[in-house]
Amino acid sequence: MANPSEVHIYPPSVVTPHSKRLISRCFTRVAAIVLLTVSLTSQSLAAPVDVNTADAQSLSDALSGIGPAIAQAIVEYRKENGPFSSVEDLLNVKGVGPKTLERNKADILIGGKVSKSVPE
Repeated sequence: MANPSEVHIYPPSVVTPHSKRLISRCFTRVAAIVLLTVSLTSQSLAAPVDVNTADAQSLSDALSGIGPAIAQAIVEYRKENGPFSSVEDLLNVKGVGPKTLERNKADILIGGKVSKSVPE
């Protein structure tokens, strides 16, 4: 019986330094794809956010295309002008346009309700 330390899954001639690099790259790419998939899935599963009560971090986390600067601008606009009465009011915030609203319509709450109307 062979010594356990000498047992190989593949014959040594099959596992070359080149094949080890290929296997390593393959595993690295698979890991990157899995991480990207998990990241995108977690973003798309974000709960809707009420733009009248959420802080900048929550807005940035929940809304696609809304980074920290635009999220802070939404909060500042709300402080200066009062609560948003419709999703269209977000168009008054610098950096928020019709495409951003369309992309996020399912995740924008106004007073706890998802807005159905979005500008075309």
